[in-house]
Amino acid sequence: EGYDLSLNTERRGVEQCAEELMRVVEDPQFRETDQSRRTLENLALQARIKAALRADPATRNLAVTVDSEGGLVSLRGIVQTREESDAAARVAGSVNGATGVKNELRVTEEIRSRTTL
Repeated sequence: EGYDLSLNTERRGVEQCAEELMRVVEDPQFRETDQSRRTLENLALQARIKAALRADPATRNLAVTVDSEGGLVSLRGIVQTREESDAAARVAGSVNGATGVKNELRVTEEIRSRTTL
């Protein structure tokens, strides 16, 4: 996670840079593993859900943290109303690859009503 590789073609030719890149790609420590594939699938699902939340008029302005593990999506953050929370869960659950939604969003108006009792 988070690897960068910079090759200066002014110092080394393009062919040398390509060879260096191939050495890195073929190095066993950079090979794909089951865990790296699962991580990539989780990150891709999270990105699709975030994009869907931004695209939906009911959820585009919500600040929601999205996590996922094997298709199970967790939503965290604070929203103003129960309707916003429900809309976020609906949108997240409709995304291809989401197998379930754990809605952990806190609703401001519900928090306030409990503290004023």
